[in-house]
Amino acid sequence: MSSAVLARMDADLFGATPVDLSLAILREYEPPEGYWGAFSGGKDSVVLKRLVELAGVRCDWHYQVTTLDPPPLMEFIRDQHPDVAWEKPHKSFYRLVKEGRGLPSRVARWCCQELKEVGGVGRLVLTGVRAAESKRRAGYGVVTPCLRMNKTLVAPILRWSTAQVWEFIRAEGLPYCRLYDEGWARLGCCLCPFSSAQDKARVFASWPRIPARILEACRVSWEEHPMHPARKLYQSPEEWFAWYVSGTRTDTEPEE
Repeated sequence: MSSAVLARMDADLFGATPVDLSLAILREYEPPEGYWGAFSGGKDSVVLKRLVELAGVRCDWHYQVTTLDPPPLMEFIRDQHPDVAWEKPHKSFYRLVKEGRGLPSRVARWCCQELKEVGGVGRLVLTGVRAAESKRRAGYGVVTPCLRMNKTLVAPILRWSTAQVWEFIRAEGLPYCRLYDEGWARLGCCLCPFSSAQDKARVFASWPRIPARILEACRVSWEEHPMHPARKLYQSPEEWFAWYVSGTRTDTEPEE
């Protein structure tokens, strides 16, 4: 790693930079079989993957295919990180909606549990989660047992700021998804309940097939599940879908 990165990033009272601390975490908790790396293709994952290389620890990387990610993000992962394994879900988001799961909300995000957080069972899982992303994540520890599944999460860049993430990317010359340069602040699932209105509008303009498929899934669910709670709240599947798209964030918890 370039000495310029270490020189510019703020050091603590003992002279350790965020890079130093992250490398120490990676080396301290490395399991005999190596880490299971959760790679989303976002800026934090890119930084984490490079830190693993610098630390010299073992890690097998995995991308959980959500079936809702922006196409350029998937292209970036395929082109720039061919060593990352693509883990396809048993059922797509659209199929789950059709089968009666309904649409996720900020409170009930079944989509994350079904599509994004299913990997790494029985392993020590590396994640690019950072405390600056939300109040909830600010309460995380560097090492956190998963309460729902048999795995433990390790977050080596938990205390990094967004500015430090970009400083490291630029100093190391790391490729990153072009969507950041096009104004996207987060690169998670398209039309995620936590997405801004601006990002949702971009999805409709750039990849109209994605919202069209979600609407079609709503229509199928509406017809095949007449007892679904959505039918008591909305007059039509179109109104149900409109509620989903127009939802306003009450938190800022990006998924990269």
